[in-house]
Amino acid sequence: MFGANVGNLLFTNSVFRAVNVRGASTVSDSLLTELPGNGEADAHIERINGEFDRYVIPLANAFRPEFEGSLRRLTRAVERMTIPTVVAGVGVQNIERVDGRFTAGESVDQAARAFVRAVLEKSASIGVRGRRTANYLEALGFPTDVVDIIGCPSLNMELAPEQIASPADVTPESPLAINITPSASRMGEIVETNVARYRDLVYIPQEAHELALMMWGEPIAYRDARLPLYPSHPLYREGQVRFFVDPEPWTAFLRERQFAFGTRIHGTIAALAAGTPAMLLSHDARTLELAEYHCIPFQLVGEAASVDAADLAATVDFTGFNAFRAEASSRFASFLAGMMCPTSSNRVRRMTSTTSFSRARPTRLPCFRSARRTSTRPPFSSIAFAGCDKALRLTRRGGAGGTSRPSSPRLRPLPNLASRTNSDPR
Repeated sequence: MFGANVGNLLFTNSVFRAVNVRGASTVSDSLLTELPGNGEADAHIERINGEFDRYVIPLANAFRPEFEGSLRRLTRAVERMTIPTVVAGVGVQNIERVDGRFTAGESVDQAARAFVRAVLEKSASIGVRGRRTANYLEALGFPTDVVDIIGCPSLNMELAPEQIASPADVTPESPLAINITPSASRMGEIVETNVARYRDLVYIPQEAHELALMMWGEPIAYRDARLPLYPSHPLYREGQVRFFVDPEPWTAFLRERQFAFGTRIHGTIAALAAGTPAMLLSHDARTLELAEYHCIPFQLVGEAASVDAADLAATVDFTGFNAFRAEASSRFASFLAGMMCPTSSNRVRRMTSTTSFSRARPTRLPCFRSARRTSTRPPFSSIAFAGCDKALRLTRRGGAGGTSRPSSPRLRPLPNLASRTNSDPR
């Protein structure tokens, strides 16, 4: 449906909305371009080359061992593309400095280098999550002028007010939302402390196995009984768990909460996109990279003096986030405009070797925002979008019995091709 984590829907939906402008037809590839082991992917790629003008790939922390198989298959697909290919929001999971250079491990480094090389054969630059990923790609041999830092596309859903205010004082009756990463440190303490103190605390899980627990009672292995990973947990018993498979009802629910907090970066971003004050309890460099780029309020979970919601809310400061928000949105729009609307004389920059690049950049044209608000037509008519059509259809049905308005136009699978997902989903 959405891979292992429903947070994937936020950035894919945001990129889809951004490129699906008036005058363009945007179609999901249903992940068929990276099917392993048969000729269906090849046939699908040929159709994309013949019928579409752009291929857009929204990504998150793709440079990691668990995603290496998908990344290599996606690289082969990009290498076969004859149309411009745009990658937005890719990031590295874990890196370390070895002999003075950043590395994610030899195998991941090789896969990441091959993928970025393939993308830069079809595009002027690649959009990455933050400075940490940009440094990593520089260590792999890619110059800084082919890497654009654009943050997470999820914060460009155009839902929230321009300014987010600090929350009112949190009381035991305050409507709160919490998200957790069960494997991170202090999760049991965080849940236990806040469940005991706040009557209207709602847990918003994001992982696929938690949805299976809620729908079918499939058990989850756990070591800490304080975590909401079994149906007799107090949060489940009191009906204080919500799982969303559509960005719109997710943000609508969070809009009614006074404060949200937790370790999930996209859970935090969903709240901010709704205009709700939120704090990230960062537990790894991946989430910290995005928090630092977007100036999202955060505390390191291992160093937080208190994990009580009232204490967290009392320290949250949105000065930096509010000040940088417009610039971050402008950078994202400028990146997409430059990649999707290059000048006719410089449509695609080719890489001449593994470490030598033509340095000329395409003119940045504001075709996205203007196309949303005027009759301006983009210089392309059709876009193939790397995503799961089946999952995005699910998002438009809302929750059980839901009737939410579609968050984006209904996607059509390519004719005569079934909507399928890969056994190694994104």
